[in-house]
Amino acid sequence: MSKPMTQMKQLTSSRSNAQYKKRRFQIAVSCLLLLLMMLLAVYRWDGFLLPRHEPKAQVLIDPSMLDERMRYQIYEVNEGYVTGFCISPVYEQDELMIYLMNQPESKVDIQLVILDQEGQIKAKSGLLSPGEMLAGIKVKALEKQFRVEVLAYEQGTHYSAGVLRVKTSWIDALEE
Repeated sequence: MSKPMTQMKQLTSSRSNAQYKKRRFQIAVSCLLLLLMMLLAVYRWDGFLLPRHEPKAQVLIDPSMLDERMRYQIYEVNEGYVTGFCISPVYEQDELMIYLMNQPESKVDIQLVILDQEGQIKAKSGLLSPGEMLAGIKVKALEKQFRVEVLAYEQGTHYSAGVLRVKTSWIDALEE
């Protein structure tokens, strides 16, 4: 009776294999580096998220077409930051008709923020590029007296280019 012949074979994916250990070490180091980079990014993040472009943006209209009781005013905040809006906007059915216009000669993107007297944000628009306007913005339960802030961002870098703050009040619907 002869014994069956058995052959021993070295497993190439064995846990004791040097290549397997090296590969496992490389994966662990890569994961650790990725985790450190994510933690550094979160630590350095200032919390600023750029607003999206305003979906209701329209091309500019001639301000002379607006009712003069709405008192459309153009503001040149600084060189390259020219905007205009109605300082006596109409407010009806939870919509403030403010006609915010980012003038074509402006070199900034702007955002409208409506605040109540205590400084609580009531509404925010998206970004308007030069040559665009926002006719109205939805605002629920707006008091008669409120504040308008127009935030400007440099194009490309989106660093702050200034803020225009105006205290104002709305008027009832215009009657023909």
